[in-house]
Parts: sequence; structure tokens; C-alpha cells
Amino acid sequence: MFYPGSEHPWFYAYGCNLFVDFCIWVLEVDGLQVSPFDQHPAGDGTLRAAGLDAEGWRSWLNEAVNLQSQQTRAVRQAFVAFTNAWWRSMQAQGSVPLDPQAETFSLPAEALGEHFTTALRARLDLFLPQFGAAQNPPAAWQGSAAGGQRLGELCKAYKPLSNKRKEWQRALVRQWSPSRGDGTSKRSWDDLEPYRARLETLIIYLVEYAHEVYYLVPPVSAIMTVVNGRLDGEIYRANVLRVAEELAKSHPS
Repeated sequence: MFYPGSEHPWFYAYGCNLFVDFCIWVLEVDGLQVSPFDQHPAGDGTLRAAGLDAEGWRSWLNEAVNLQSQQTRAVRQAFVAFTNAWWRSMQAQGSVPLDPQAETFSLPAEALGEHFTTALRARLDLFLPQFGAAQNPPAAWQGSAAGGQRLGELCKAYKPLSNKRKEWQRALVRQWSPSRGDGTSKRSWDDLEPYRARLETLIIYLVEYAHEVYYLVPPVSAIMTVVNGRLDGEIYRANVLRVAEELAKSHPS
């Protein structure tokens, strides 16, 4: 999320990320307890038998998340250029308000995302080098060969489940929308104003888990959990501010 008009805008993004979700899901399958993801039942133990421990999982998760963040950076410059060109065109036509803070701005801004996704897919060849590693979480594993093999098997098992694990996303976007919901998305953006000079960007990865927790992945990322398809907007906003403060303190600009 950012408002157009600047060549160097500050970015804040949140949403379901299936590659990060996969990293959490394997904990539930195996049963390994790694704080704060330590509130799920015992699993089959196959990853632990293959050499996975808490330290190895954390290292793998952090690498997988940072690969996602690198992928985001790879498309950011193109997105800024695309968005600013769109903004200038829409202003010239008088089709959007001059003030991007206006509530009526949200609908054309949401449509912009769809246009950019279409344009990006048309030029995917430009970004494949950056996308490749991020699209394959088992490749980020640096532990035992047996652990990597088991993660590859679990990745295949996860794919048929992935769409169901993100079913909550559409409803949550609607719930937090300024135009159709409680405005959590816009309000959290406003809340973060003091951190725009302290953090390069902020990315919140939403994943499915049995309990409500958050987990920092410095320098600019955090994972937050959605429980049974629900995440209260006020709780989310409070946790985003905690995350921003903790990240800013751990990596001062």
C-alpha cells in the first residue's frame, strides 16, 4: 500500500503469502514446537527425524521470508513507475480525486492492482531470476539432505491444500476496506506515519495458525496469524504498531 505521486514512496503491505504459510504448516504437520508457534499438537515427527530442529526451522523460515521480501523489492520500482503513470493519466481525465486520502480513491486504487498484475505477467521474463528462489521454499533449506527431501515431499502435499488455507483472505480484505468495511487498512496506514522515516518498508505476511501470534523477521517483515479465518482489525492495528516499533529498534535507520 502506498499513495501515488512520489518517485520514492514508502511501502506498507499485508496479505496472505502461501510460501510463508507453507513454512508454518510444516510445523503443524511435524509437531515441532518453535516459539511463538508452539501451540499446535504433536504431529508425525518426520521432519525432526530428518534433522529438523527449532534453530534450523527458524533459519529456514527467515531465509524464505527474506526471499519474499527481495521479490517484492524486485517489482517495486516497476510498480511505482506504473502507478505514477496511471495516476497522472487519471488526474488528467478528472477520474480520481486529487487527494489520495479521500475515501472515493480506494476503488480505483484497488482496480490498479489488477491492471498491474496483468502487466507484470506479460513481462514475467524480466523478473524470473528474482522470482525463482522465492517460489520454492524447500530450496532455501540449508540443513540435512534428508530434511530437504522431506520438505520437498511436504511442498507437493501442501499445494492441493493451499487455496483452502487462504479462503479467508477475500473476506478479510472486504472487512478491512475503507469503502466496504471498518477501514482497518487505511487506519493502519495512518498509524504507521511515525515509522516511515525509521523503516525502509513494512511487510506483514498473514498465515493460518491455531493461535493468534506474531513473529518478526528483520529488517522489514513480520508474520501474523489468522485464526479460523478471523483477525480482528483493532488487534491487527495494535500488533502492527508493536511490530513496527520492534523492527525499528532492532534495525535503526
